[in-house]
Amino acid sequence: MLQQLIAKSAALATGHPLGAAAGLEILQDGGNAIDAAVAATLALCVVIPGSVGIGGYGGSAVICVEGDVASVATERQRVFAIDFDSCAPIAFREGLVTGDLQSNYYGARAVTVPAVVAGLDLILREFGSKTWKEISQPAIRLAEEGFEFDAEHERHFARCKAKFDARSIASLFPAGVPAVGGQWRQPDLARVLRQLCDEGPATFYQGEIADRIVGFLSSRDGLLAKADFQNYRAQRAEPISARCRDCELFTPPPPSGGITSLGIVQTLEKLVGNAQRWDAGSLHAFAEASKICWGERQIQLGDPKFVEMRLGDMISDEMAESRAQAIRSGRKSVGAASIDASSHTSNVVAADAKGNMISLTATQGWMYGSHLVVDGLGLVLNHGMSRFDYSPGHPNSPAPGKRMQHNMAPMIALRDGRPAFAYGLPGGPKIVSVTAQLALDTIVFGAKPQAAIAGPRVHTQGSEPVLVSGQIPDDIIDELQKMGHTIRREADMGGPVGVLAVDRVTGQIDAAAGEALGAVAGI
Repeated sequence: MLQQLIAKSAALATGHPLGAAAGLEILQDGGNAIDAAVAATLALCVVIPGSVGIGGYGGSAVICVEGDVASVATERQRVFAIDFDSCAPIAFREGLVTGDLQSNYYGARAVTVPAVVAGLDLILREFGSKTWKEISQPAIRLAEEGFEFDAEHERHFARCKAKFDARSIASLFPAGVPAVGGQWRQPDLARVLRQLCDEGPATFYQGEIADRIVGFLSSRDGLLAKADFQNYRAQRAEPISARCRDCELFTPPPPSGGITSLGIVQTLEKLVGNAQRWDAGSLHAFAEASKICWGERQIQLGDPKFVEMRLGDMISDEMAESRAQAIRSGRKSVGAASIDASSHTSNVVAADAKGNMISLTATQGWMYGSHLVVDGLGLVLNHGMSRFDYSPGHPNSPAPGKRMQHNMAPMIALRDGRPAFAYGLPGGPKIVSVTAQLALDTIVFGAKPQAAIAGPRVHTQGSEPVLVSGQIPDDIIDELQKMGHTIRREADMGGPVGVLAVDRVTGQIDAAAGEALGAVAGI
């Protein structure tokens, strides 16, 4: 069910009501949008640990800040990106982890340094106004006091249960797997969160917690060493941007997925003109632009410290026109096969009246990551190694210390230098497609957040069929098929979408969230 509100001072949208409630608590206590987004994400690490957790492999964020935020008060720049993607272990060597599902998706060798704590800590220190101890209180209460184990929890765990061992299940559910409607308490995780409050988030990487994770993985033939934890750093990154009508879109650079979303947006803007909102022609153009941009992504992108990339060329006006011309000429493009993905991962979008705005995405990987849970800590560990491509010489092939390419594409838009829109969602590769459509819907077609969330969806990474969802009339589907597309309808596309729009006159914030558990909150 679509959730929507209009807020005067601050608002956020995310994928679970308890995450929204955590963010709202911080806003009501005087926190800014960045504080609220970090608090909401940390709460989600407790409430939906299959999708995101403090054992997750990482994420990324794009942030617009007001001029008086302490750490950036002397800088002219107002938009920043944070990269807290993980990286391959120092001990990685070819053949130790392969491309098969068993070694890089499940088990100890799939795990990379959990980067979520470092990312949230950096975001808060650089741009927040609250302390880690203040923003973590909602998450601690949820872990200690528990929350309802609902049908979604049961469904996701049931799908993954066979891949867990008994030790991990007992660590995740110390009182046994709750029945639907029962309480899920995580006392071990609560103790870890309290330890981070008392000793500071850095202790996750320098102290006992890291030692216990390394020991747990070593007993299972894992690759992570204490040096991997000690060397890991979340980092500021220069955001990449592109113009769309009267807005400037910003997203983190590779290895995040937003550059592909920007390419699709730029190409569509060349093609849609005054077309009706998501008619057959614009949906066809979107599918073909997606194929081209995904093809570029597959063969060019990786960790910029390891791979030379011409990012400026990829988001240039000339490249957008070249893609558009190829589509006008009827030339078909084929990239990678379309990949189905569940709604794993989390996203929070938040804005306040002072001019702060953030889109923050974080993840375990696929649902429950490696399917390992550290006993005594209650931490679900990620499977970051699954995000590499194991083809020899591929730009996203693994190497010691190399960050993996991922699909997270948090995005914000500024109009006349002021925050205008924020977009974000979970959903694997579909994140890239939906983010591009949200930007086009709000900026080009003038849709309100709730209408953009409820709008048609199209996804392809190269091959047919083209996946579609939403209320697309049968006659438009017929037209797309006549254009040569094979169409497959999906119930949904990605996970709970969050969109914010700031009114340029009143400053009011229009917040909307979709899917069953999407939630909004504001003051």
